[in-house]
Amino acid sequence: MIKLQMLLHALTRAELDEADLRLQLSKLGIRTTGVGLATVSAEISADAFEKVWGKPPAEASGFALDLEGCALPVPSALAASIESISTVPRHSVIEKKEQ
Repeated sequence: MIKLQMLLHALTRAELDEADLRLQLSKLGIRTTGVGLATVSAEISADAFEKVWGKPPAEASGFALDLEGCALPVPSALAASIESISTVPRHSVIEKKEQ
């Protein structure tokens, strides 16, 4: 599964119909894993990703292999609610300094 992060439109946040958004996402093969005040976390299979956006990015454990992730065009069915979509970048582990 490829992990996605989405930013909600500022004007949408107060009036968000979460059930409708989840339905629109599921029609594209996207499974919502969390909805916050400003963001949506989700995941999508490589096959569904290819149907929506084309060839999926290289990934490991669902995270993009690069540090920036990959910005994706917002499908028209989501444009009223979603401002931007990207793959989730690989996280850098920060070592705790010894004191």
